[in-house]
Order: sequence, then structure tokens, then C-alpha cells
Amino acid sequence: MQEEDAFLAAVRDRPDDDGPRLIFADYLDDHGDPRGKFIRVQCALARTPSEDPRRPDLQEHERFLLETHRHLWTAPFRGLANVAEMRRGFVETVNIEARVFLMRPDELFQLAPIRH
Repeated sequence: MQEEDAFLAAVRDRPDDDGPRLIFADYLDDHGDPRGKFIRVQCALARTPSEDPRRPDLQEHERFLLETHRHLWTAPFRGLANVAEMRRGFVETVNIEARVFLMRPDELFQLAPIRH
């Protein structure tokens, strides 16, 4: 788990850079974790124009991975925040009660590169 924490820290430190995300995806792929593929698919979607003919296949793969694994990938947020959106493979948008946010901001921001 310490390796994953280091990869996540790199993603949090450079949230606009896909490099750390894709390196983490390599690590996850090497360990048989389907989230590696999800990170790759969402990163590809983020840079694929809407008119690109590959986009529908990427969206379908994204949908399948989310339907299959979202419950597991968002589990660390249960009791803290509702995950509103995942971008480029990570939770970036959450809905959280103000009182919970004020009491537990460090915990929230350790979990993912939260931007909104």
C-alpha cells in the first residue's frame, strides 16, 4: 500500500499532468488492477476530440469499467463525501457537507486530487 500512496501523492502534487497518472496506471496494470485501464481510458477521453471516431468505444469502455468497479473505487469516500465525478482516473469532484469538510479536510484531500 505504501507504493500506491506514493503514486497517489505524485498525482495530487501534479494534478494537471497525466504523467504521474499514467505511471500509476502502469503499476496498477502490473498488479492486475483494472483501475490502470480506467485511468488510461479517462486520460485518453480527456484529450480526444468529440468528433474523433474512437471516442464512442472509449466512452463505452469507461462506462463498463465504472459500472463494474465504481463501488470499490469510491469506497474510501463513504461517510465522508459523495463522489460526483471522476476525471482522468481519479475522483476530482465531490459533494460534502460543510461541517464535515471543516472537520476533515486533510482526510479528504489525501484520498484523491480533489479539485471541486
